[in-house]
Amino acid sequence: MELELIREDVPKIERVGGSGREPEQWENHLAELRKHPGQSFRVWTYENKSSALSRVATVGSRLRKVVPQEHWKLAVRGVVAGQYGVYVTFVGLYTPEQMEENARKHKERSERVRASRAKTNGSSSEPVLVDPPTDTELSAKERVAAARAKAGK
Repeated sequence: MELELIREDVPKIERVGGSGREPEQWENHLAELRKHPGQSFRVWTYENKSSALSRVATVGSRLRKVVPQEHWKLAVRGVVAGQYGVYVTFVGLYTPEQMEENARKHKERSERVRASRAKTNGSSSEPVLVDPPTDTELSAKERVAAARAKAGK
């Protein structure tokens, strides 16, 4: 069999939404909902609940970072058997006091998470050294050879 070799560059992928590492600008996509504060809209529908929850986490994170002064509610609910809807509600704008309170709570949660991770990962970042095997211990190769000999191979 003979191959036909065609010299050409790999075509670029056409991406829907953002390109490469650019974040999706959900605040622009959901701008229409700002005209209807307090009203819920089903924006996406998924067959897997995990996919719907992932979308809520992604969009919610982006909205909290880019427009922290805006109060959005996101929820996942079953629509029909085997389908889950992502519902988005624009509640309104936070007051400056509410924004300060949200920032304070975020800082406290971050500190608790860091402290918890430090406890579970150990306080020192130095690697734990394991003593090398002594002369009385067998190496892995020797253990395999002994097991084969015992099995009669």
